[in-house]
Amino acid sequence: MKAEIKNYKRFAGHDGQGFEATLYLDGKKAAVISDDGWGGEWNWGIMPNMLNYIEEFRAKCEALPNMPSEYFEDGIGMDATIWIEENLLGIADAKKYCGGKITFIDDGKIWNMGKYNKNNHDQIIKALAVKYPNARLINGMPVVAII
Repeated sequence: MKAEIKNYKRFAGHDGQGFEATLYLDGKKAAVISDDGWGGEWNWGIMPNMLNYIEEFRAKCEALPNMPSEYFEDGIGMDATIWIEENLLGIADAKKYCGGKITFIDDGKIWNMGKYNKNNHDQIIKALAVKYPNARLINGMPVVAII
């Protein structure tokens, strides 16, 4: 199942930063998800006729191994919100705040360097591959992950 985030916005809330985004599953608009920044669970505005898709997505997330934690020996049980945070929102944040710099992910870390010019996109990818063979260029890529 392919999960993608579009229309991503961050904003200040009472208890930290909130966000709102549209979640697409296999190319279909499935839900508008948000964290109002006031503590508590995320809000899931599920689109009509998409409840089964959302339930399947949640089940796939919950079937994944626990996420390692320094506080819990067995880790934290994976769920849809943790999976989205780990696989989509970090990339969405990096894209939003890269400030025109070349931004890429390598070994789970986000890096910035030089100025990004979309006319040189393919050349940048080739140059990154020489020094960072496992890197993924964030500039110009959709916020997508496969579960």
